[in-house]
Amino acid sequence: MDDAKDNLELYKSKGLKAIFTMFSFECPNNDNCLGMMTGPARTDAYINNGLKPFLNLLKQYKDQVYAIEMFNEPEWMIEGGSGVNRKASKQNVVNFVTKCNKEITDAGF
Repeated sequence: MDDAKDNLELYKSKGLKAIFTMFSFECPNNDNCLGMMTGPARTDAYINNGLKPFLNLLKQYKDQVYAIEMFNEPEWMIEGGSGVNRKASKQNVVNFVTKCNKEITDAGF
């Protein structure tokens, strides 16, 4: 979190806004990342131990947050694309993003 805070301080000092992308479309290539989307306990662990603490930090820098997206090019995770060695199901992606978006919205973003 220290690196994120340092970056947010820099953005603030320069009057910048940022788009925060949490994961790349290659996520399904990694067992832990794919498991996070397919296992409810792992989803909850990510939300409680990763996403919520990050959102708490971002709340201190709301003027620097332009957008928060869970995945860049999520359709590539489902349909396949350059660098995607293993696909995720559309339903798993939708379920994961829906749970994360609820937390993002509840945090005031």
